[in-house]
Amino acid sequence: MSFEVLEKLESKIHNAVESIELLRMEIDELKEQNSQLADENGQLKQSQQAWQERLSALLGKMDDVQTD
Repeated sequence: MSFEVLEKLESKIHNAVESIELLRMEIDELKEQNSQLADENGQLKQSQQAWQERLSALLGKMDDVQTD
């Protein structure tokens, strides 16, 4: 009887180890995805800043034309 209990415990431990390994792999994948999204976000912020600067410059030129 104690052998059966030991086998059940071994099975549960094996399942727990497999689950932990799968979760670690998922965490690594999510970290990589997060890193890629952070890079993309930085690029988009730079692009947005460039567009805002261009738009401000164009609006400034329009103001100059209107005041002349």
